[in-house]
Amino acid sequence: LVEDADREHLVRRAAAYLARIEGAVSGQGGHDRTFRAACVLARKFGLSFPESWPLLVAWNETCTPPWSEAELRHKLEDALKDGR
Repeated sequence: LVEDADREHLVRRAAAYLARIEGAVSGQGGHDRTFRAACVLARKFGLSFPESWPLLVAWNETCTPPWSEAELRHKLEDALKDGR
């Protein structure tokens, strides 16, 4: 389907964009940077939770230290809720 191909392209573009955002560092505005990354996925690209989650989890590996799954999930849920 064309729509599926379009969504896949959008997800790939979002992943490339997210890769340019430096990982969050504890004590150096880490919350804000992580929330910004989640907002990019939810607001700029309009991705759903299932589309965003694997991208944000992969980006989280660049954070020092990485966020817990619960913390990361909360940030993405807030970005999706506030961004709609």
